[in-house]
Amino acid sequence: MDTPKTKGIKHISSAEYISRFVNTYSTAQFKNAMVQVYDYQNHSKFLKTPTTLFRPDYNYVIYLKSGFIKKQLGTEMKCIEAPAVVFVGAGHVVGMNEVSADPEGTIVVFENDLLNEILSRQDLLKLFDINPIIKLNKKTSPYIGALSDLLLHEYQENKPDMQVITPLLQAMFQKLLSLSDRHFVLSQSHLIALRFKELVYRNFVQEKSVSYYAREMAITENYLNRCSNQILNKSAKKFIIEVTVLQSRILLQDMGKHVAEIANELNFDDPAYFTRIFKKVTGISPSDYKKQILNNL
Repeated sequence: MDTPKTKGIKHISSAEYISRFVNTYSTAQFKNAMVQVYDYQNHSKFLKTPTTLFRPDYNYVIYLKSGFIKKQLGTEMKCIEAPAVVFVGAGHVVGMNEVSADPEGTIVVFENDLLNEILSRQDLLKLFDINPIIKLNKKTSPYIGALSDLLLHEYQENKPDMQVITPLLQAMFQKLLSLSDRHFVLSQSHLIALRFKELVYRNFVQEKSVSYYAREMAITENYLNRCSNQILNKSAKKFIIEVTVLQSRILLQDMGKHVAEIANELNFDDPAYFTRIFKKVTGISPSDYKKQILNNL
C-alpha cells in the first residue's frame, strides 16, 4: 500500500504541468504533441520551483549533461548530479525542489498514447520497473547525449517525423535498460499497476476482460481496479480498451485492409462496436482516421 505521504496526490497532464509550474510567458515554446523534446537549460529558466508533489499522466526522461537537480521521487528527496538520466513513468509521485544554474541537457516528454509504438519491442516493457536514476560516465554520457541531440533536432523541424523519433526513443530506452543495474523499490499498488500494464500489452488482442487479468495476478477485480485508478488514473477496463484502440491505429495505417478486417484481427465480434469505442477514445471514426492518413501522404 502507498504510504500516507503519497496518498491522494493529484494526477496532472503535460499541459497542466506547463500551466502550473512554468512561467506563462514562456509557454509559446511548448507544443501539444505525443512527444516533446526541450533543451533543459532553457526549460529550467522558466520552471517555478519548488513544485508541489504530483503524479504525471505522462512519461519523461531528463538527460543531465551538467549541473544538478534536487527532485522528490516517491517519498525520497534525491540530489542528482550530472552526468545522469532520470526516467519517470506515468503515475509515479514526483516533485522538483531545485535546479542548478544553467544545467545542460534535454527533457523528453512522451504521452502514454505513444507506448504502443515504443513498446512494440516487448523487452522495453521492463523500462517501467527500473531505478529512475541512472548514473552515467565519460563513455555513456556522450552516447545518451547524441541520441538526445538527434531527438531535439528532429523535434525542432517544422514537421517532426515520428518514423525518425520512435526508433531514436527505442534506442535510448534500450541503452537505459542496459545501464540500469537494479530495480526501484515501489509500493504494492504501483507494482500491481505495472504488472497489469505489462500483461495488457502482451495479451490485449486475445483478452479484454478485467477478470482475466485479475486471475492472472491472483487478486480480486476490485483490488486491480483500485490500483489501476490510483496509478494509471483510469479503471482497468478503460485501460484495456484504450490500449486496444490505440494499437488499432497502427493497423489502420494499412490501406489495403478494411475496418471490419482490423476489428476481426483485434478479436471484436462486432465491427460496429469497434467503431463506437474507437470514436469514443480518439474522437473520430476508424474510417475518418484512415482518410486523415491518406490526406497526409
